[in-house]
Amino acid sequence: MSDNKDNKDKGLRGRVEVTEALGRFQRTAERRLLELLRSVLDSADTQLMARVESSDDFELYTAHHRFATELRRNRFTIEQRVIGALSDAIQRLRQDRSAAAPPKPDLSALSLVPSETLDRDLALEAIVGRARKNNRQTLDFLCQRLTRLATGDPVDGGSNPVDPRQLAEMLKAALDDIDADMPAWRAFFELFEEQVNPQLPDFYRELNRVLADAGVTLPEPGRSRPPPAAAEPRAGGGSSAPGAGRPANEPGQRLILALEALVRSVSEGEAPAPGSGGGFSLPGNLLQQFDAEEDDAPGLPASIQDVVAVLSTLQNVPRDADNDAYVYMPPAIIRRRVREGLGASAGGERMDPAHSCAIEIVSLVFESVLEHPDLPDRMKLSISRLQIPVVKVALLDPALFSERSHPARRLINELTRAAVSWTPATEPEQEGDPLLQCIDEVVAQIQRDFRNDLDVFREALSTFERFRASELQRVRQVEARTRAVAEGKARLSEAQDRAAREIRERCAGLQVPPAVQAILEGPWMRVLSMTLLREGDGSDTWHRYLKTVERLLETVQFSNDHEERRDLVLKIPGVLKELRAGANGIMFDNSRMTELLHDLEGAHIDVLTRPLTDAPPADESVGLGEVAAESGDDELETHLQAVDSLPVDCWLEWRHEGHAPARCRLAARFSGGAWLVLVNRAGFRLAELPRRAMAEELASGRLRQLDDSALFDKALGQVVTELRQQAAS
Repeated sequence: MSDNKDNKDKGLRGRVEVTEALGRFQRTAERRLLELLRSVLDSADTQLMARVESSDDFELYTAHHRFATELRRNRFTIEQRVIGALSDAIQRLRQDRSAAAPPKPDLSALSLVPSETLDRDLALEAIVGRARKNNRQTLDFLCQRLTRLATGDPVDGGSNPVDPRQLAEMLKAALDDIDADMPAWRAFFELFEEQVNPQLPDFYRELNRVLADAGVTLPEPGRSRPPPAAAEPRAGGGSSAPGAGRPANEPGQRLILALEALVRSVSEGEAPAPGSGGGFSLPGNLLQQFDAEEDDAPGLPASIQDVVAVLSTLQNVPRDADNDAYVYMPPAIIRRRVREGLGASAGGERMDPAHSCAIEIVSLVFESVLEHPDLPDRMKLSISRLQIPVVKVALLDPALFSERSHPARRLINELTRAAVSWTPATEPEQEGDPLLQCIDEVVAQIQRDFRNDLDVFREALSTFERFRASELQRVRQVEARTRAVAEGKARLSEAQDRAAREIRERCAGLQVPPAVQAILEGPWMRVLSMTLLREGDGSDTWHRYLKTVERLLETVQFSNDHEERRDLVLKIPGVLKELRAGANGIMFDNSRMTELLHDLEGAHIDVLTRPLTDAPPADESVGLGEVAAESGDDELETHLQAVDSLPVDCWLEWRHEGHAPARCRLAARFSGGAWLVLVNRAGFRLAELPRRAMAEELASGRLRQLDDSALFDKALGQVVTELRQQAAS
């Protein structure tokens, strides 16, 4: 009698726990789905109406306008239908689906599907496929957890209430009353995918966390599926394959899956190694290596909570960095410290090889990041303190290895990207640099607060992104002024080059006395440059002033003909008047202009009084008539091309002669790439260099481009590639 009562009480408690867990799941799913749906509808309303306003196609205008209007009118109904459908789908999990016979297809209802409906369904199917592919692992974990709560058959993509396909069907049914053309549907689906896909990973992770917090753990291997056949023992007592012949815990299995997915992603496009059977197992069977390390350890594999607890004790242990540029801890030492911590516990547990493998890979990634030559040593010191916390993240959330958007990965990438732009100062005041202070504060926040709650990394990432956004706003304001000044200088330089070129072309082959050369190189060069800047080369003033150059040169050319000399005398007053008027137009020094015109008068007298039989003096100055041919340096051509390929906003290190190395950013190109503007991290002008001078700096090694790419992602790919190469050798 007592046994029956106990069983009844346990069954009642089980039903209450399932109801509570599903209730939490439903509330979270409805809240998050409503947020997603509202963001989609808000974006669709704004962007569809923007397309309506900018469209010149009347039919497209009509289609988008009608669709946007229908969305506004039916918005409340759409939201209620989707949330109601989600609630019904969750309630079906409580029903015994295994007892219900599958519905028979109604063959009489089959008919040809309208082409627009088919196109709409195919577009939606493509979105579903991409969403499933991007969230495969978290969806799988969610199905496993829901299976433990559901009645009947295991939950899969067809019965998971929040599977992308189910969400798409809910939305399609909610929009069923809206009649729209395919261009409008296509535009809506593009906006839908653009808004929803970036938010789905966090959506599914939160639902998994809700169920995990409610006590719904992933099933242990062997409970939800038949246990694998026992493998033959290898020499030494270990198993021959990952997880075979030993009861691996759930986090260990998740780590194995995540690490193998990582190897697969890095190896895409590579041919499988000989004898691998086309599979993507862990490189060099790392699990066997770490399995052998644990052969002599007592007890069963430790739980992930025990390993994380030991790592937490290492997280804030002061390390002597006097002899090192940073405080990196080799993976072998981490594993030894963890084993010592586990050995001191009551159970004398040993490490799971999957945990050792994660420690190895994360530590190698940090080693690669901290060896990056473009990271300043002071920044390495700060970033290296995140090694143990990120190892813990890898054990708690294997998605670190598979998702580029993981907050821990994004944080390391953002910290290293910012660190590359930092120029170490020689003064003690360098510790007061705002960027260095923010990075130190973010690292200290993680060291202080992170135990097993991944939200600490999200908060740290949010803090750093806010700082960077505020810093960028200030920099852009300063840089806008810097660019305006630099653009003005570049336009002036370009105008001066054009004026000089026009004068040289007209002087070519002519005798140019020093007095004329002084006028052309001085005030008239400025007159032409300012006219080009103000009115452009199509203006009448520009062409009139060029004609003045030609008439001035004609007045100083020697002639043996009496008629030509008489015409020359008649031209001189008009030329002098034009020169004086042009100089006055640019506010040129009046006394200096008088001196130049006096010298010009002497040149005119010399030409007019020279005997008719005399030839021009042999030493007459040629001046601007000489056109210096630019040397075509073939060796510099490669570096000129390198200058042209530098992207705007890239970071450079410049070791200018007589100055300490400085890190600068290419802020702009002007005059078709002939001039480049370099600014410091605050946006202030560092230099304006012509293209050729920039190429010479690159050729000399004084200037080089810095690598500010996602260093964590890059290092992770390098580590996996090296491990695979070691396995193949």
